[in-house]
Amino acid sequence: MREIKGISSGSVENRKVRVTIALIATILIIAATVIAVYFTTLSVLAADAGSTSNFQSTISTTVPDSHNIRVEKSHADVVIEGEEDQSDGNMDNFVVDRFAKPKIQITPEKGWKVSRMLLNGEDVTEQFKDGYLTLEEVCEDLTLVIETAEDTSGGENKDQDKDKDPGKNPDKDKDPNKGTTGSGKGKDSGEKTPMNKLKNWKAAVTGDEARPMLYTIAVIAAGVISVLILRRKSK
Repeated sequence: MREIKGISSGSVENRKVRVTIALIATILIIAATVIAVYFTTLSVLAADAGSTSNFQSTISTTVPDSHNIRVEKSHADVVIEGEEDQSDGNMDNFVVDRFAKPKIQITPEKGWKVSRMLLNGEDVTEQFKDGYLTLEEVCEDLTLVIETAEDTSGGENKDQDKDKDPGKNPDKDKDPNKGTTGSGKGKDSGEKTPMNKLKNWKAAVTGDEARPMLYTIAVIAAGVISVLILRRKSK
């Protein structure tokens, strides 16, 4: 009877040890989970705050009231109605109001004709009619390049479109710069689209994710070691 009582009391002690070990392991796992969630939340909030700050700075950009139109030309006179010309050799500079639709008068010198015109690298020769080039609403600084060629037709004051002779120089009317305009419309505006905001969030969170993961691994390892030590003592 004494042996049976001793065995029963030993079983009870083992059960108490197991319950204690299970309780300690559960507490450690809960603590590790809370720590991981805490640091992950801090990382997300920091990333979102940075994205909001960048977005606000983009909205506050100042919009100019006027834009410059720089004209590069040779053997031609250029005048924009109602605007003063700041001439410097073969280069003219005009300042126009934003959203204006300037009408540019281009008069080639005697014996010369307009062969091609490029506006920020884009060919706009077909828009040149009756000695005038009318632009659409101006929303940025522009560079107009006027190319001239000798007029071998012998006529004067003729429509520039009729004076073209593409048969003499088939490569003359090709635009090697088309598609590479200097307007900057194809560049990254830097606007905060949902995709850019997601990229910023991933970049910020990835840099800080390692920290909570290390804390979690350390806590779990400590729990495993504690369980092993308690088991050895119980034996």
